[in-house]
Amino acid sequence: MPYAYAFVGLTPSERALLGSIFALEGNDLIRVRNLADADLLVANGDDHLMVRQLRQTNPGALLVLVGQPDSVELTALPTLTRPLELGAVTRVLSTLDWSGQQPGQPASELSMQTFSATELPSSQWLHTHTSAPTELMPRESRSGGSGGGGATTAPRAGNWYGPPADTDADVMVVVGPHVGPPHTLALGLRRLGYHVCVAESEAHARLIMERRPTTFIFLDQISLGPQLIPLARVLAAMRRSPDASPYVIVVARSPNMFDRMRVRLLGCIWMTAPVQAKRIMEFFSRRGLEPR
Repeated sequence: MPYAYAFVGLTPSERALLGSIFALEGNDLIRVRNLADADLLVANGDDHLMVRQLRQTNPGALLVLVGQPDSVELTALPTLTRPLELGAVTRVLSTLDWSGQQPGQPASELSMQTFSATELPSSQWLHTHTSAPTELMPRESRSGGSGGGGATTAPRAGNWYGPPADTDADVMVVVGPHVGPPHTLALGLRRLGYHVCVAESEAHARLIMERRPTTFIFLDQISLGPQLIPLARVLAAMRRSPDASPYVIVVARSPNMFDRMRVRLLGCIWMTAPVQAKRIMEFFSRRGLEPR
């Protein structure tokens, strides 16, 4: 769904810079002249009377100010400080809440829809459970130890993800604290034949990369939340060159176009959920990874 935007009262250089940023989103952002048609208004914050008028003209639009407003009632609005700088601009714009412009799903539902069951053979698909599936438990949890025949011990919270962190994995999925079990991306990738480990936090992801670096790293946008961009920046900095591994892929369930732009500027890959199994297998194959 494309969004319409308009600039009001900015200098030519400010319009040019912002226009070039919005152009990175291709057809997702369209500039309009009619202010009433805009989903996003970027206006000169120094002119508080004009800002009030814009609110009356288009009360449903997102409003971003350029320059520090001199009116107390406007200080709560997103503000781009002068002079405009690319990184600062994208950080502010990525905080915009587009939910009023496009209906969305709750994060609790979005976090479960990475792979669709129809994308995998029905005999291989693992349906949603709230407890750990036996076939995904670490081997030492399934057996009774070296003595054999012992009772199966329940894994600690979080072990439903599958192989432990030191497994010889090609793929790592990084999730934040708010993801609900089971995370279908990790399960789906494993069902396709790839060796996957799951990091349950930024610190966990760094530890895995120190012990045994993985080639492909998937970041879950919804559950990582504010940690997403800083973690993507850290992981991207581990590459020896822009086209080298690790390949960092953000799996997105929320249509934040400016987060997508920031991810791309870091040299990372943006994938919109639900991810198609065929697409992900082709993605891996082009980079030398085949199912085991």
